[in-house]
Amino acid sequence: MKIKILPAAMDDLSDIDYEEEEIRQTWIEEVEARMKAVKEGRAKLLDYEALYEHYAKN
Repeated sequence: MKIKILPAAMDDLSDIDYEEEEIRQTWIEEVEARMKAVKEGRAKLLDYEALYEHYAKN
């Protein structure tokens, strides 16, 4: 079975691609900002494995 995509639907799909790229870029910027904050000592990383082990024992 072939599916025919109408031009209007293609415009909608390109909007989705743009939005996904915009969201992806926002996430990348957030991660870079967090990494910089850790490096500068303004934030700490959580060690989830250590936290799990600590609370699993208690």
